[in-house]
Amino acid sequence: MVNGFLLIKVFRAWTSGAGRAAGSTQGDAIREIYGSFTRPLAPSDAGAAGAFLSITRANYLFQRAQSESMAEVEFKASRVVQTAEENRPVNISAPAILYLGLPA
Repeated sequence: MVNGFLLIKVFRAWTSGAGRAAGSTQGDAIREIYGSFTRPLAPSDAGAAGAFLSITRANYLFQRAQSESMAEVEFKASRVVQTAEENRPVNISAPAILYLGLPA
């Protein structure tokens, strides 16, 4: 099935215990991606945006020796995109009916 925006929707098997109604649409999602690193904080630090977050950390040993603070830069995909327990495309739940070729 193709909608007006040329996005392909995938049919996904639906069962009664799935937690969603048959025929319902579910948006796309990716799994959470996380990472971080620490670096010296520059005096002209512009900060971070989007999926990045800059957190100033007082590292007293480093600060005493270098007279600088540290910044932890953190990346989380969920700050800018939808995340879930699975990677999935946009999909529509459809009841799965299997014909085994046997009379009823």
